[in-house]
Amino acid sequence: MLRRAGGPIAVVCALCLFVVGREAFSKTKAVDWIEMREGRLVYGSDQYGNHIPDFSTAGYGGGGVAIPDVPVRATLEPVASGDDTARIQSAIEELAKQPVDAEGFRGAVLLHKGAYRIAGTIHLDASGIVLRGEGADEGGTVLVAQGKPRALVRVGGQGGWQRAGAEHAIVDNYVPIGANSLTLDDAGDFRAGNRVIVEWKMSAAWIHTVGMDRIPPRKDGRTIYQWQPGMELRFDRRILSVNGSRLTLDASLTNAMARDDRPVVWRYSFPGRIDHVGIEKLRSDGIAFEKSAGFADPDYLSAGDEPKFVGGGYFDALFAEYDAVEDAWMRDVAVTHFTGIVNVGQFARAITIDGITGDHIETEFTHAPPSAFGVDGQETLVEHCEVSGAYSHVWMTQARVAGPNVFRLCTAKGTRIDAGAHQRWATGTLYENLKIQGNMEIGNRSNMGTGHGWAGANSVIWNCEAAEYLVESPPVAYNWAIGTKGTEARAGAGNPAGQVVSPGKHVEPMSLYDEQLRERLAGKGR
Repeated sequence: MLRRAGGPIAVVCALCLFVVGREAFSKTKAVDWIEMREGRLVYGSDQYGNHIPDFSTAGYGGGGVAIPDVPVRATLEPVASGDDTARIQSAIEELAKQPVDAEGFRGAVLLHKGAYRIAGTIHLDASGIVLRGEGADEGGTVLVAQGKPRALVRVGGQGGWQRAGAEHAIVDNYVPIGANSLTLDDAGDFRAGNRVIVEWKMSAAWIHTVGMDRIPPRKDGRTIYQWQPGMELRFDRRILSVNGSRLTLDASLTNAMARDDRPVVWRYSFPGRIDHVGIEKLRSDGIAFEKSAGFADPDYLSAGDEPKFVGGGYFDALFAEYDAVEDAWMRDVAVTHFTGIVNVGQFARAITIDGITGDHIETEFTHAPPSAFGVDGQETLVEHCEVSGAYSHVWMTQARVAGPNVFRLCTAKGTRIDAGAHQRWATGTLYENLKIQGNMEIGNRSNMGTGHGWAGANSVIWNCEAAEYLVESPPVAYNWAIGTKGTEARAGAGNPAGQVVSPGKHVEPMSLYDEQLRERLAGKGR
């Protein structure tokens, strides 16, 4: 039972299918998914143990850790003319020569008030450094983009996860949605504190069950890419404890895993990843990008099973990108005339994006809009952000995203804007207390794009307000809309309806993230 303002409500699940082993079983049990009882959350589950995940580990430090105020160790003043990229980069590189302190920081590079012309890309590529301005208003520190569209600031190191031990098979017949523990064939290689990847791959049987080997053709004849076996989710986790062959992890797993799909766990190292870095208290103007040649026509490149746009167009007009980085942030930043504010890449984790204002985040063109806030990593928290613009995927996940990730307490105003899961099985996203003049959607996007298909799974829209919202549940997963205001769209033909709770009226607690965080920090979480 989940309590809403004014009284309790019960939830009866629609027909879903779950793959356990290689058999599909109909799921018909009624589930009271979640309620506040005696001051804490009580979770319901279906007969396979699937339940709403804990999203509270999203954010800097794994959630609930305050972003520090790092002492200034270097300063720069604005100059009258010329490209300032090299001056800023030199200050970062000099500071990178210093040792990190006990908290993991080298210090902040402070850009005093004024305009700084950026014709290149600023690389924040060493641990423990913060790029700080003296305010995000028009009289503060302004990074003025020059030249062709690109990421103005890149935060992160290089490379990806490197295996540091043997793979070990998960031997549970079924690891449910929201679990944080699992059993291995042999856990002798593992210790508390180890960094591990929990890897699950899509089998041909699984892809067939969700219909992603039968994506219908597009009317315009553009190529559709059917999903291929071996597409994976990799959950980046820390081991909290080892008990015999059973591991307990530091964050929820946001996808169910059947033993017959042969999921595994392996230790990793990541020597190229940096940590404890941030951007804060400045603004940036990207209007030069809009005026550059080729802005309207990004080049299209087919790359394996996931094609992408590349090369100088509006998809590249991005303020910041984060990848190969953990425990990082961007806060108190104003961005104008970029098509994208920030992208969080697949090798980024524990990132907080807080207090961002985006004005004129838009493109006037009628094909393939970019994202304002795009997430491909995990344990990302985007909160307290305001966006105005046009033709934008405002809060968006990319392909094969291993959650949890959270978008919360943000607003978006404009025309032809939307939010939600974009493509190819992003799992475990919480959209909470968002207000958007456009639509929100988690479901089957079928042959949109190049065959985006089931774009999101095991995700929650909680106490949001949208012009229209849609949740559809894949045959092997759930999506929930709880306490959402707006017009509820019907599921498409052949797509199971999602779990819709208290339509048109908000529920308690107003913030699921805050309550999950409070209980976890108090040692009272699920």
